[in-house]
Amino acid sequence: MVKSVKVSLFAAAVLAAAAGAVHAQGYPSKPVKIIVPFGAGGPADIYARVIAQRLAAPLGQQVVVEDRPGAGSAIGTDVAAKSAPDGNTLLMISNTHTINETLNPKLPYNLMRDFAPITQVNVMPNVLVVSPTARVNSVKELIAPRGTAAAVIDRLHDETAKILRTPDVQASFQQQGVEPAGTTPAQFAAFLKNEVERWGKVVKFSGAKVE
Repeated sequence: MVKSVKVSLFAAAVLAAAAGAVHAQGYPSKPVKIIVPFGAGGPADIYARVIAQRLAAPLGQQVVVEDRPGAGSAIGTDVAAKSAPDGNTLLMISNTHTINETLNPKLPYNLMRDFAPITQVNVMPNVLVVSPTARVNSVKELIAPRGTAAAVIDRLHDETAKILRTPDVQASFQQQGVEPAGTTPAQFAAFLKNEVERWGKVVKFSGAKVE
């Protein structure tokens, strides 16, 4: 059965009182970090590096990918959630995060509360062994702390969308069986909300728990 794996870019939620004080003008004033809460060499790491390599020039700053795996992606995600909402820390996530929202109620962060979407990066086919009636897919996203100014989120979205439209990225993705996306922050927010709700129903129905 062929389903979709979606990779997306988010801007994270604010945990600081001065949220939204950073504007697009003068952004970024220092290197930008993309945290990948998974092991090096995996899909999230690969696509984060594709974006990072091409985002540096238009932003005028170095964009670094930092792999922070562990605890089912919770370690790296928590680091990103607690970072300043200035657009300098982004996070690549996967459907692991939408599942964990219900599966693990003890998470030190909340995906919908602490993160704001930027854009969906791509869609690729994935072969899953599931019932033909099961609506199952996998999601990957890039996020940073919420409270990041809307102007900064919009710029990150615009620059990433441009990258996804470049011939070399499109050719590279297509060779891997991946379709570039580039949804707006609002479109991706709606998608994320739906994923959290849908996976929540699956987790509750299965009775799965984190021990």
